[in-house]
Amino acid sequence: MLSTKQEIAARLEELLGQPDFHLIRSECAGLIEQYLALDVEEKLAAGLIGEDAGPGGSEDETEPKTDDQSAAEATPETSDNAEESAETEDELDAPEAADPQYEHFVSLIDRYHEKREELLNLISGEEKSNLERKQGLIESLRKLIQEEEHIGKAFKEFNEIREKWLECGPVPEKHRKKLHSDYSSLQEQFYYNINIYKQLEDHHMNRNLELKEAVIENLRALDKEKSIRKLDEGVNECIERWNEIGPTRREDWDKLKETFWSQVRVYYDRIRDYYQEKKKEWQANLEQKEALIARVNEMAAEAIEDVKGWQEKTDEIIAIQESWKTIGFASKEKNEAVWKKFRKACDAFFTKKRDFFKEIHEVLDEHAEAKKSLIEKAEALKDSTDWKNTSQALIALQKEWKNIGGARQRQEQKLWKRFRAACDHFFEAKKAHFAEQDKALAENLAAKEALIAEIQSFEPVGEKAKDLETLRGFSARFGEIGFVPFKQKDSIYKHFTQAMDAQYQKLKMNRLERENAEFEQKLEALKSDDNDRQIDREARMLRDKMSKLEAEAIQLENNLGFFANSKGADALKKEVEKKIQRARDEVSAIKQKLRMLKAVR
Repeated sequence: MLSTKQEIAARLEELLGQPDFHLIRSECAGLIEQYLALDVEEKLAAGLIGEDAGPGGSEDETEPKTDDQSAAEATPETSDNAEESAETEDELDAPEAADPQYEHFVSLIDRYHEKREELLNLISGEEKSNLERKQGLIESLRKLIQEEEHIGKAFKEFNEIREKWLECGPVPEKHRKKLHSDYSSLQEQFYYNINIYKQLEDHHMNRNLELKEAVIENLRALDKEKSIRKLDEGVNECIERWNEIGPTRREDWDKLKETFWSQVRVYYDRIRDYYQEKKKEWQANLEQKEALIARVNEMAAEAIEDVKGWQEKTDEIIAIQESWKTIGFASKEKNEAVWKKFRKACDAFFTKKRDFFKEIHEVLDEHAEAKKSLIEKAEALKDSTDWKNTSQALIALQKEWKNIGGARQRQEQKLWKRFRAACDHFFEAKKAHFAEQDKALAENLAAKEALIAEIQSFEPVGEKAKDLETLRGFSARFGEIGFVPFKQKDSIYKHFTQAMDAQYQKLKMNRLERENAEFEQKLEALKSDDNDRQIDREARMLRDKMSKLEAEAIQLENNLGFFANSKGADALKKEVEKKIQRARDEVSAIKQKLRMLKAVR
């Protein structure tokens, strides 16, 4: 027993390569049915179809025919049975979408149908030949009955005709009933009209009675048959066998005939009712399929202008295709036509989608090239240690990346990962660098706070030069410590200058000496921090002060011309001249301080 679809397909392909198709036809049909059943089980397990779905219909619709059945099976143009056979074949023909394995299996089914069609054509030809032969035998039998008077010769010719009749195979179904009726009627005429009937009556009549009763029993046994197709085949076989058996006694014939044909009528009613229900089911299936086609045509006609819209509609189309597979057969006449309409509608949608994405892909490819250029720039910057400028450059590249737009889906992730890797490489290195720097700044802050505490606790020894040297040492140490965190820079500088100013006030120094000493310690403090803002503020204050002193000196010089030559005026004049000199000295000192500030930068 083959257990997988691959094994079934391989076995079917092997059988189709054999020359005698009529010997393996039944096995091929069984393999096709087994494959479709497994396919449905897999879809049920995957949740792709509902529990009530089958491989194209009920057991009666999908069970393949075998080659040892009556000629009615080989003649697809007549009877309900022929339509059921066509239903089965059309159902097997129904293509399966988007499944290479299933498409290969469908090609094997097509090969099976081709070989079956060849066999049916051969059988049809043989049936026509058999029909001609049997019609000739009927004419011979009719002529024998009408013209032959010699009993022995007539009986011999009758047996020859009967043997030839039995040797002939099946005939087309549309001629079968009349042909067998004529033959049966002529047999009866022969037995009734030829005197030899009396000599053969007991033997043949009893034998024919037994055979016809056996046929009736076989016919009754079909009542348990659940398959409508098999029931139809069985009834036809019984009718054919019934017609082949010779006559019985007149007293037995009416009862036998009524028993047989009443049972046949019961079965025919059952078969007719079944196919009437099937036709309703096929019509419902057709209406469902037409509704799906209408929906696909609507979507194919819609104006979809973005990728998201196309993806949503594509998902809906795929869902419709899956729904289509769960709908059953739609009658022999319409199933193939409605499938072609559905496939045409789907093709129209996907052709329109393909044209849309052809244009989109050109734009997406341009985006991809632009992003590759940004990646090259980012990778060239990733190892830079110019933290500030490189950070700004990479941020600008990131903004540009966002403005470019997406590339193709299969490229976008790869491009983004590569671009992000370059950016992450730099920013992680920057983060690690400044983490170490922050640690050093925190240590410097702690050192300066400790130094300020030491300055605050310092007590002068009373020797000006020695105490001044100690204070200058504090300033030098403060400048050597290094940078502190930016947020604490101003506050630590303020605390330092306050502590130093308090110590300078304790020393007996004139104003200028004290200012110079304080400025020197201020310079040392400014050196320790990268504080351009503080330096600029200090320089601005000095320039403002220098401008005021220069203006004051000029005003005092102008005032000297107003003093009269007198003893009192001379004393006042000397006082003004001292102020002028003091202002000029202070301006010179400020200029020196400005030069010192410039050197600190």
